[in-house]
Amino acid sequence: MAEGVTALARRCVAVASDSPDCLKPLDEIFLDTICQEENLPRSAECCAKRDPERNDCFLSLKNSSQGFSSPLERPDAEAACRNHSQHGQPLTGYFIYKVSRRHPFLYAPTILSVALRYEEMMQNCCANAEGLSHHVEECFQRQAPKVMQPVREDALRQEHTCGILKKFGERTLKALKLAQISQKFPQADFVTVHKLVVAVANMHKDCCRGDTLDCMRDREEILRYVCSSQHVLSSRIQQCCEKPLLQRSECILNTQNDDKPAGLSPLVREFIEDKGICERFAQEKDMHLARLLMSFTKKMPQLTSAELIKFTKEMTTIGFKCCRLGQDKLLPCAEEHLDLVLEQICRRHLADPINPGVCRCCSSSYAFRRPCIGKLEIDETYVPLALTPGLFAFHGDLCTSEEEKLQHRKQEMLITLLKYKPQISAEQLGSVTAAFAAMRERCCREASPEACFLKEGPELVKRSEKMLSA
Repeated sequence: MAEGVTALARRCVAVASDSPDCLKPLDEIFLDTICQEENLPRSAECCAKRDPERNDCFLSLKNSSQGFSSPLERPDAEAACRNHSQHGQPLTGYFIYKVSRRHPFLYAPTILSVALRYEEMMQNCCANAEGLSHHVEECFQRQAPKVMQPVREDALRQEHTCGILKKFGERTLKALKLAQISQKFPQADFVTVHKLVVAVANMHKDCCRGDTLDCMRDREEILRYVCSSQHVLSSRIQQCCEKPLLQRSECILNTQNDDKPAGLSPLVREFIEDKGICERFAQEKDMHLARLLMSFTKKMPQLTSAELIKFTKEMTTIGFKCCRLGQDKLLPCAEEHLDLVLEQICRRHLADPINPGVCRCCSSSYAFRRPCIGKLEIDETYVPLALTPGLFAFHGDLCTSEEEKLQHRKQEMLITLLKYKPQISAEQLGSVTAAFAAMRERCCREASPEACFLKEGPELVKRSEKMLSA
């Protein structure tokens, strides 16, 4: 299909044709090409519609849930370099295909930028591949995160933006972009910032609608405007504006904000409330994680253990990411990334309702979503888990020396406890946790930890039940 569209583009450019096919909008050409293919899953219903309903139908089929498409796998170093030398362009095309399927809300310009980084990695690592396969493997391990780590964050940010536009409308999106651009370029005058806000909002309208060509054109025009207005916006983006077009956007986004004028206050304080929070976060990572996990589980015990652990880890990642910044950059960083996590929670709720409280917060205005979720109490409609013989099971895997596996196992048991007793107090949780730690220490010293857990586990459950009933 891609080759067919590209061939049409070449024919139209070569002869400056006025044929109907050449005069069609690009998104219409894409959809016509798709609808000519047979046996494409779920396409018949969409192809029966007229534009723009046909385009909206295809966009509704986008699925960003994990497991929908296979994860990107790191190839064998030697084989990857051999394929790159023999099939360079098709290999990059396959990479674009895999990233696009894995991240259907990622804008086309972002995907092209990622592909450029991928191509650079392949050239760098495979330059002297012959006879040095271990060096090539080390090169891939070192450079692959630089290629792939920004992808997921960019995808979430863009999916979040489209979600705001769809649910809350253009006015809310413009207000958000006004705040973000004003934080990025605090020295700029309002007229310039407002012009940029309108252009960015229009770009997101095209991109979120799936109008790929207009999306790319809009972004190019914005980048040219930003770089031609450096004297008004910021003196810190000159180096970015000297880069190739596809690299400018990411560079500008990652550039440090200009110095903040007096009186410009940050917008969020509920996540980081005082100057000492980052020091305490660094010193008490496990406790911080446990408190977040407890808070999430009490507010949303209907989520699975895997989902609760996922959202909790993403919250702690905000701490790692934002606490590396200066105090004046810390709050805007926390605000942006918190919104991405909350958007994921609301999307999860839309797919399968969590509880009335989450419904109220996700359905209310965008401005009040964060404080609403922050103030959620224990869900009164939740029916706690029944105490069955297999609810709390303790096995020898609790004696693992792998800290990550042990933490994951502890988190799963904490979630089960909170789903069984959502009203548990901090003091009661501390007593149960201490009793569990003592049992684990005893059993892991035994020759047969499994037998010890089999004996001691039920006793711990009985003692804990008495503590929780007191």
